[in-house]
Amino acid sequence: MLTGRYPARSGLAVGVLQVHSTYGLPESEITVPELLKGQGYRTAMLGKWHHGSRANFWPTSHGFDTFWGVPWSNDMNPLPLYRGMEILEEPLVQEAFADRLVEEARAVISAPSQQPFFLYISHVAPHVPLQPGSKFAGRSKAGLYGDFV
Repeated sequence: MLTGRYPARSGLAVGVLQVHSTYGLPESEITVPELLKGQGYRTAMLGKWHHGSRANFWPTSHGFDTFWGVPWSNDMNPLPLYRGMEILEEPLVQEAFADRLVEEARAVISAPSQQPFFLYISHVAPHVPLQPGSKFAGRSKAGLYGDFV
């Protein structure tokens, strides 16, 4: 979605990126946020990145001004929460992630700026483990899965 190309054309169809993978989204790929930055947009990425965890694969190396989130799926360990390249907490408190994601999105949207913005959000839900926040637990007719989604 970020490149408009199938993962195989970017070299990412070899399997799921693991915590210690040495490959990721190539620097040569042109992403939507890179194109928009060229048009004067501010760009932010929130949520699950999972396109490579080394610096040259990081969201801020692919056109995002800011990043807040996790570098891979929430079933992988360790699971640190980042702002930029700084770890905010480890392990991530998954039950609070959705609410915090909304807070971060509101901050991006309401930031004073004359620039248009591009906000890319990638939720960890409904990936396992299913860990809904306390205000959603037991509320869905679809059980734990529904609570999490």
